[in-house]
Amino acid sequence: MKLRVLNGAEYGLKTGAEYTLSGDTFSIGRETDNDLVIPDASVSRKHCIFHKEGDSWIVEDNHSMNGFSINDKMIDGASEIFNGDVIKVHELLLQVIDETAANAPKPVVIPPKPQVKIQPDTPVNVLQAAPMAADESSGGVAGIIFKVVLLAAILGGCVWMLIQILAKQKANAPAKQEQTVEQPAAPAATPSDNGNSLLSEEDLKELKAEAPQPTAQPAAPPEKQTAETSSTRSSSRSFEPDAPALVLVESTPAGAEIFIDKNACGKTPTVLRDVEPGRHTLELVATGYEKYVTQIDVPDELPAQPYKLTLKQGIVSIVTEPRGAVVWEGRLFKGVTPLLIEGMSEGRHELVILGPGCEPHKETIEVTPARGEELNITLKSALGGLEVTTRPANCSVFLNGMLVGKTEAQDGTVFSKQLVINNIYSGNYVLKIEHPSGVYRNANITIPKRSNCVQKVTMWVPTHKLKLQDGTTIDGMLLEKDERGDIVMELPNRRPERYLKVQIDSLEEMDTEEIKEAVEKYSKANRISAGGSARTGANELMADALASMPDAMLQQYQNRQVMLTGKTTFLMKENEFYVIMFGPKIKCIFSQGTPATDYEAMSAAKADNENITIRGVCSGKINGIVTLKNCVLVAD
Repeated sequence: MKLRVLNGAEYGLKTGAEYTLSGDTFSIGRETDNDLVIPDASVSRKHCIFHKEGDSWIVEDNHSMNGFSINDKMIDGASEIFNGDVIKVHELLLQVIDETAANAPKPVVIPPKPQVKIQPDTPVNVLQAAPMAADESSGGVAGIIFKVVLLAAILGGCVWMLIQILAKQKANAPAKQEQTVEQPAAPAATPSDNGNSLLSEEDLKELKAEAPQPTAQPAAPPEKQTAETSSTRSSSRSFEPDAPALVLVESTPAGAEIFIDKNACGKTPTVLRDVEPGRHTLELVATGYEKYVTQIDVPDELPAQPYKLTLKQGIVSIVTEPRGAVVWEGRLFKGVTPLLIEGMSEGRHELVILGPGCEPHKETIEVTPARGEELNITLKSALGGLEVTTRPANCSVFLNGMLVGKTEAQDGTVFSKQLVINNIYSGNYVLKIEHPSGVYRNANITIPKRSNCVQKVTMWVPTHKLKLQDGTTIDGMLLEKDERGDIVMELPNRRPERYLKVQIDSLEEMDTEEIKEAVEKYSKANRISAGGSARTGANELMADALASMPDAMLQQYQNRQVMLTGKTTFLMKENEFYVIMFGPKIKCIFSQGTPATDYEAMSAAKADNENITIRGVCSGKINGIVTLKNCVLVAD
């Protein structure tokens, strides 16, 4: 069994592409690990799942936000699929193809809208003669003669009426038309693009430029658009013979069905071309709105603004920006925006609107039987962003252990281009920056709402091997090289040193393997030299010193960030948090989202009886144990 894509262009899918339901399960969703990926915010991460039961396939909703439908019927739970079914996930249409079925279905094609045939404004009454009686003997010869005379009179009346109509049209026709070559009869009104597709803003601007600019008042609401007002407006206007026969139909809201003289012409917004000259009845019909009826003249100026539809009494319309917000009343699910709610009881209602990536919005509405309620709501974003610059470049960026990007080099500087990651849910994260050599830095960061967290991360990574004239070889990070050949390098002690060209014998760029070897060499040297002595700096301590510190002295580190170095004696994972111990008196609790690779590195150091360095906030003594929270591992 297969799924055939019917309209995939909007989602980057090829229309007509087929996906085979293989194995035992097949998933559809927004995440890249699905068998069919729909990259749209209105689609859940794992939206629905197909699974095989015997010879049948079952599709089941995976607690998605917007659900799905089969043959225009919303599915709550699971449903078996059959050959020819059309499954709709958001706006994507998928047709079920069962090649083992007797008749494989043809692709679903949306038929074109029927053309509108506009009748002349003067009605022609055609009378249909009654059928002759089957029994001729009842009327006799006199009855037959009477019927023949009656039929002749009817035909004579029709001919007379037809002559009057043609004479009236000839009298009203402009004189210029007498000199034109006779053209074929004007076709029925046809919507642009076959009446199916909505117009873009550029299309509407171009079409409006073809016709005279409006000088009349904006379109009146339906209760004021009567035949009398239309007649008054048209009688004071003279038509221009060369004016284009265009009828622009826009409505608020869009998507209303259009009828010209009871004939369907597509949906708003659209432009009807080649409409027969004269007066016509325009009707707009939309679910939840009163029918809009008005008279239009062709040709005429284009309307100054869209036709405004009026909500029906007791109807509540909710439109949000962005679309796809979920509407709740208490614990009752109302639907997804744009939404029309019918049948709400009279009185006050408290609604909660939850948009994708937005803050919850509360709205109080008053439902009355006298009018409809229309809500247009712009939701506040709950998303933020991250801007990262690294030194050196080409570093991988992780948030809570998930790779989100990689910094790129830029000419003339050792710093990378700025990496910008948007649409991140606000909150606390563990940021990890890792160089291909294995050198990395961790930090606790906070992503703010509707703003970006800016991070500039510097690490020491040896990039070049310098050989001096006296034979000395130095590994370091190249910071600068001027036109004279002088260079500035940052040495392992993090101090920059300048070397003149006359001192330099050679300068070679190191490859990744050489960088890894140099990093390992200097890291091991640092661990050996650290021994048991405390590091310099007020907030850099050895674990043994902190454990034996008197309470009075410990107070100076309360709620301050501390850099702690020592050998771990215990590691564990507790409720999604990593916890390590430096002996029986120091406990370090790591931030939620700490990468598993950090835990593996600490485990390896414990096995090798090597020091590690962590950074965290000292919370003082808890149950006699010095506790550090929000800890991160610091690379050597």
